[in-house]
Amino acid sequence: MHKKAAIEMQFNWLFVLIIGAIILLLVGSLLFKQKEVSTQSKNALLTRNLDAILSGADASLNTVSVITLPQSKIEFQCDEYRVGTFSRKMEVMHVFTPTTLEGNKLITQTLEWSLPFRITNIVYLTSPAYRYMVIGQNQLAQEAFMLFPNETFTERSDSLGSVKSRGEQKIRLIFFDDSVANNKVVPIAFAKMADKDVTALKASGTLDNGDIEFFGKKGDRFVSLQSTSYFRKETLFGAMITDSPSLYVCTMENLFQKLGIVAEVYKIRTQQLIASYTQAGNKCSELRASAYSTAAIDILQKARFAKDYFSPLSSATSQLQRQNDQAQKQSCATIY
Repeated sequence: MHKKAAIEMQFNWLFVLIIGAIILLLVGSLLFKQKEVSTQSKNALLTRNLDAILSGADASLNTVSVITLPQSKIEFQCDEYRVGTFSRKMEVMHVFTPTTLEGNKLITQTLEWSLPFRITNIVYLTSPAYRYMVIGQNQLAQEAFMLFPNETFTERSDSLGSVKSRGEQKIRLIFFDDSVANNKVVPIAFAKMADKDVTALKASGTLDNGDIEFFGKKGDRFVSLQSTSYFRKETLFGAMITDSPSLYVCTMENLFQKLGIVAEVYKIRTQQLIASYTQAGNKCSELRASAYSTAAIDILQKARFAKDYFSPLSSATSQLQRQNDQAQKQSCATIY
């Protein structure tokens, strides 16, 4: 009898343990699902809010905003951004941003890109987690440093040797000298940081146009990723903000595509003006071959994101501006 009672008691305890484990498993599963649903809901809301933030930034010219968000991780690809499993296309916006933005604050800035008429607004995104370090003594280094708004974590140094860590989460070193090259040693202050958290850019030229080279980090060495170019200070600033050559090139190609579309609109307008000024002796009719020439607009319309186009593009932009001024001085309709 004692033996039978002992077996029954052991069975009862085993039954209690099994039931308890099942209950704990169910409760844990419910809590996990609730957390997952909460996270998905937060990510969906953040995605919708980010849509509104980007649209508002695109419409707000020459403004800088610091926006507080829920703690989040936003990943960017060409024409797309992702928050968790939610993604959105950026159909009409032109955005320069790092590949990943983490934290609870977002810095937005908007600048106009004009050649010489307005092509589009460019939106720049970053966060206080990024420290931008401009290195160099030449004029371009000084001018480039001034492009950063006060709200960003940005500093300038004459040389790489004087750059120290300040506890930043991510560092972007922007060189306007020759102190960075493929396989060159990363400063010891940043060598122990994760490779993805240390990036660099080398730039040379003027504010109008020049060459750039993107670098990543592998171990304690810089690694060259891609060489390309920039056109106008707004795109140089974009190269300094983003850490990805593919994101940069994608945005530049989209900008030049938009340039072609807008130039086509102004070409049609110019042709309409030429057709309307046909009366002999009219002072505006006498400007048809000069102020209303479409040669400069043709160059703008056919331009592509390639350095070979930059010099003709600069000349065409200046020429079109002179044509517009000429028409304006004669009280005739302007091209733009």
